[in-house]
Amino acid sequence: MNIPEGYQRIEGSERRIAPGARLIGPADPNETVSVTIIVRRRPDGSPMPEMDYWTKTPPGQRKFLSHEEFAVRHGAAQADLDAVVNFARSHGMTVVETSVARRAIVTSGTVAQTSRAFAVELGRYESPTEKYRGREGVIHIPADLANIVEGVFGLDSRRVGGHDADPANTVTQTPGGVATLYNFPGGNGAGQTIGIFALEGGYKTMIDPSNPNTPPKPTDINNFLGFDISPN
Repeated sequence: MNIPEGYQRIEGSERRIAPGARLIGPADPNETVSVTIIVRRRPDGSPMPEMDYWTKTPPGQRKFLSHEEFAVRHGAAQADLDAVVNFARSHGMTVVETSVARRAIVTSGTVAQTSRAFAVELGRYESPTEKYRGREGVIHIPADLANIVEGVFGLDSRRVGGHDADPANTVTQTPGGVATLYNFPGGNGAGQTIGIFALEGGYKTMIDPSNPNTPPKPTDINNFLGFDISPN
């Protein structure tokens, strides 16, 4: 792949072929690819709380921001989002979503469009366990976006995790037991939001359909699950 003039690499974006995999051909240039581009926090924003704050402040005394407050203090600058949106559209990609709070722009485009935009060669790879669309080397972006874009995700479709067996001598815990171990504050959690990170839909086993109370309805957000707790 020839790197366009004025492009720079995104540090930390290098990918290597999966262990045991081999390149079997180029990716279909007409295949649709969903890409999430993450930009920096707004330069004039407030610093994030250090870990020292969370370890020294009891759960009941911690102060949390609303979604709107978090977006204003720690989200992306609108000018940065706009610059990336213009870049994506200039390469024919569709902008599906933008988020100040998540500092993200989700785009949709063909393999040909995204390959040109990020100066990568997407191929079809096969390993003993899967077939995937992938790349080798680093991602590149125009120099005027180099200080704005922190990562580009979705070009590579290989699995990135799996489920391991529980360690030996482990036991299950009830919700009350977990609350005691972690010194949760009192109350039923009504109105709060829980975020669950899970691989391959594993979170679904955490919601017990036989529970006599009405279970919350989860919402998937780009591999991140969040749901609100409401009083029964």
